[in-house]
Amino acid sequence: MAKLKIYNDITTEEEAIYYQWDGMQTVCFKDVDTFCESIPEDDNVIDLRIFCDGGNVIEGWAIYDRLRATGKDISVIVEGKAASMATIIMMAAPKDKRKAYSNTIFKVHNPWIDGFYLHEVNANGLRKAADGLQREQDKMLDLYEERCECSREEMQALMDEDKWIGTDEAIRMGLISEVIPPISAKANYVINKSMKNKKNMVSVEQTWLDKVLSYFGKAKVEDVVFGLSLTTTDGQTINVEREEGEPQVGDAASPDGTFTLEDGRIITIENGVITDIKSAVSGTGEGDGGNGGETTATDDDVDALRSRVAELEAEVANLKSQLEESAKNAKSAEDKAILSAVKLAGGIKALDKLKSNYNPVQRNAMSSKVQEHAMSREEGCKAILANMKKNKR
Repeated sequence: MAKLKIYNDITTEEEAIYYQWDGMQTVCFKDVDTFCESIPEDDNVIDLRIFCDGGNVIEGWAIYDRLRATGKDISVIVEGKAASMATIIMMAAPKDKRKAYSNTIFKVHNPWIDGFYLHEVNANGLRKAADGLQREQDKMLDLYEERCECSREEMQALMDEDKWIGTDEAIRMGLISEVIPPISAKANYVINKSMKNKKNMVSVEQTWLDKVLSYFGKAKVEDVVFGLSLTTTDGQTINVEREEGEPQVGDAASPDGTFTLEDGRIITIENGVITDIKSAVSGTGEGDGGNGGETTATDDDVDALRSRVAELEAEVANLKSQLEESAKNAKSAEDKAILSAVKLAGGIKALDKLKSNYNPVQRNAMSSKVQEHAMSREEGCKAILANMKKNKR
């Protein structure tokens, strides 16, 4: 899906240069033509976004014709406002594919010429200008009547009033078909600003105007970004506004409806926005053993699981062994405290300094003479008794 954003006034290429000096960006036919040429042949959808006050009539008609000439499926979302020639460009999309956000405003009016161009015009010139304006006005009414399916008289009355209208009146007049409701309260938005997926992007080729602006250090016309294309099981194509990654709830997408993708996911799109994504349902009960959709493991899967379980059990046993060995070698809390204190005090060297060098003097053994006269207890008792008998005599 190719996305085209018209967010600036519509001017000619020549006028764009002057606007650039004031720091203003504009859009011209050449920009849109380059965009159309950049769309791949197999991409059949253009997502047009508009926030524009209108501008040059000739350029506006050229842009409308160029978009219709692509033969692509065109959808339009008006973001904020669409006035004057911007409402003409809107008509490039069919009525049922023209939408807007709830606070958008619109204005249709009769064409006019800036008084600057009439400063030296005579009566004939004024009549010619009036005739030209009337032809443009009739052409606009013809288009509105055809593409909006509205009353020509009512549309002319609205153009005469030259006033802003809201979405309700815009729907009644056929400018749009519906209002896109806010969904931020229930949607899961994923905003990704990176631009890594170059396959899903197409950049507008540089025109001579871009080169001039670049020479003077001015910004170029913004790049045109394409989105993702998803294929359904019945061959339809869903276009999602996403630069990369998987589609998410809240992404802009088309067409509306509920679709089953090739991978089994079911996507629901309402009012140009993805509102629901359901995961793929595995199995249908056919060809899977009749287990109601549950997946049956193969013999190879079972063997692989058993092998993995055995490996894990071996790892657990090894860890238990290491834990037991560590427990055996573990020291008590008191031992650890003592060793820690010794280490802080200086270790082995500190202990060596505290060690005493005192060696007690050994007692001298009895002399041989003393040993000779030493008597046993029994011998002493006998000597005492002998002495007592001797004294009695």
